[in-house]
Amino acid sequence: MTAVAEKQANIDFVLVSLAKHEQKNPEHIARHPFGKVPVITDGNVHIYESRAICRYVNDRFKTGNPLIPNTLEGKALFDQWASLEQGTFNPKIAAIIFERAWKPLLFKQQGNDQVAREAYDAIQPAFEVLEKQLASHGKQYLLGDQYTLVDIFFTPYFNWLMQTPEKSLIENRPHVAKYWKALSERPSWKQAIAKAG
Repeated sequence: MTAVAEKQANIDFVLVSLAKHEQKNPEHIARHPFGKVPVITDGNVHIYESRAICRYVNDRFKTGNPLIPNTLEGKALFDQWASLEQGTFNPKIAAIIFERAWKPLLFKQQGNDQVAREAYDAIQPAFEVLEKQLASHGKQYLLGDQYTLVDIFFTPYFNWLMQTPEKSLIENRPHVAKYWKALSERPSWKQAIAKAG
């Protein structure tokens, strides 16, 4: 939804209630064979997986801001950080969020403190690299002045992380904290949060 807002795209948003298991309905399975969200339908095309959807939205809509750099170096740095976000940051942050937020909220279960602590300890070096990257150019966003999809990829998990005791991963690093402030105050993110309810 953030990418859609950035591209000023006009699309219909349909809420699928996970609480009611609507993602497992045959109609939804026809769009997303794994019975998950999100998915975007454009004519006969169904794209699932949020990062693929964001790339599709960027390429499909020519309005709004370009969300992937167009220089050789910019594209390479984008791919590097997109890979790091998905392969290095996301698994550990997701483990923390699952134990601290989603288990209690969605499953009414106590989170496993040891699992959260191990993920917290394991992700510390990656956050140090992120801090150095942001400090190296002193700009607002990860790749500099241009807000890109990789910034969008980090935003939801940072948002959830800030609701856990492990928010110190962000708060204790001045450049990462400043980065989160820029992400969380982005109008497109605020619009997406409001739309999601």
